[in-house]
Amino acid sequence: MSTDLRILYVDDDDDIRTIASMALRIDGGIEVRAVSSGQEALDLLSREAWRPDVIVLDVMMPGMDGFALHAALRRREDLAGAKTIFMTARASRAGLEEYVATGADGVILKPFDPLNLAREVRAVVSRPG
Repeated sequence: MSTDLRILYVDDDDDIRTIASMALRIDGGIEVRAVSSGQEALDLLSREAWRPDVIVLDVMMPGMDGFALHAALRRREDLAGAKTIFMTARASRAGLEEYVATGADGVILKPFDPLNLAREVRAVVSRPG
């Protein structure tokens, strides 16, 4: 199967990053690049021509949190078509509204189901808008 979806996954937790990357790769049409920080994500995007279709980012990270990274990514014209999805354990109604207010395309709650993660990401990607 050929790759039809490129995902940049950003999470500071090594175990979660590994599990999420493996879970996304189960879907043979997904290519995943995973990094451990917002700065590492920006560095990767600055030095390589590779561009993700979707950026999945953790909210609570040291240094540059998910909101700051999301804002930095939105300023980049070369990522204008990329969808963004926050992954978070913070599941309050106000928290979810805060993510949507930033312009994120979706939110996936932690703990996530590894067997359904790719399907959840594809559901967000397929929404109009």
